[in-house]
Amino acid sequence: MSSMTVAKLRCCDKCDAPRTYRQFMQNHTTTPKLPAPEEEEERDICAICRLPYGSENLSLMMLDSRLAVTNLAGCKHIFGAACVKWLSRDSCTALHQRCPLCRTEWWHEKDPTDPDTDDQTKHTMSEQLARHWETDYSTARYFMYREQEYRHVYPPLERVALLASLKMRQAIGTAVMTDAIQLRLRKLQEKYVLTIAELAYDPMEVSLEHLMYDPFTFNNYYLSASCMRSAIYQTLTSMRGERLWQMYRDMVRGTQAGHEEYSLGAIERVWMQMFPGDEGDWVRFLLQVLEVAYPVVKADEDARMYENDEEEGLDQAYDTWD
Repeated sequence: MSSMTVAKLRCCDKCDAPRTYRQFMQNHTTTPKLPAPEEEEERDICAICRLPYGSENLSLMMLDSRLAVTNLAGCKHIFGAACVKWLSRDSCTALHQRCPLCRTEWWHEKDPTDPDTDDQTKHTMSEQLARHWETDYSTARYFMYREQEYRHVYPPLERVALLASLKMRQAIGTAVMTDAIQLRLRKLQEKYVLTIAELAYDPMEVSLEHLMYDPFTFNNYYLSASCMRSAIYQTLTSMRGERLWQMYRDMVRGTQAGHEEYSLGAIERVWMQMFPGDEGDWVRFLLQVLEVAYPVVKADEDARMYENDEEEGLDQAYDTWD
């Protein structure tokens, strides 16, 4: 980027050139005054989502209250705060976003996965990846930036186990996007018309803040696909979740061996007898995702699924991780 371009992007002493999303929110947004009664109807709709300001965004678990752009040449528009936050999380707009109405540049983030990014960003990204992978810091940093000094700093998580974790995330993510699971999600969304206060938890906040929670209390079916995948993974890899996962595998293997009849309902009934306080719809949904991700015909391959300990296999799984 030329110095002339940087000079044009620099807007104030508090922002870098170009400004980051955090700087945009801190220095160039504010809560506007309510419009006059005669203007209320005309100005009461967010231009992004086309819903009234104050609507509950269940995906982000926040109100879509008015947020005005300020102290930024060329843009003085008002949008919903939840919609602006959503743009910062969208994979297509998170790094570079302009005003949807006037196209004034709001923020332009550097790619955090670029090997030339600053060390603090590398540290933050590696910590987040380590938490998602449930592995050590050096393994995450090496596979994020390929810095050789981190390859042998600490004994990394056994590659077979790490590959299994990544493969499981990939299988869950693929299952969530199938027509069958998307139809089930829509039906659950129609059934659970909840307020923010009634939602159990936000998987992303839980992951970032290390919060304690019972994953089997989940009831927010309005999350984005990535957050839904995270909620499913967190539940199935919890102590009780691994038990549910094992019950499914045992049932599938028994069916293949001719010892028992294949029935997700049977697992659900036994589970709810053991844990009557769990969300029954969530347990049923988890089993349906497992059925799509690991069909009966593949269950007998469990023992061989992750035998390949070659680094190429891990790289391939890393490439598909979102």
